[in-house]
Amino acid sequence: MEDTRTQRRGMLRAIAPDGDKPTPVAWLLPVGGGMEWTTAPENLARPERITPVSPPRTRS
Repeated sequence: MEDTRTQRRGMLRAIAPDGDKPTPVAWLLPVGGGMEWTTAPENLARPERITPVSPPRTRS
């Protein structure tokens, strides 16, 4: 998934509120690890297909 605001690519983890802010944001994790970041959902582009070799989902 691409964040068109920052031109970074990452895996979409969730679309959820950020703390006490009422508007949901997209939570992205850089491919290969690193620090998660948030962006507005309308900034998301170029989703990738989920395939048998896609990274596994984590359970919270």
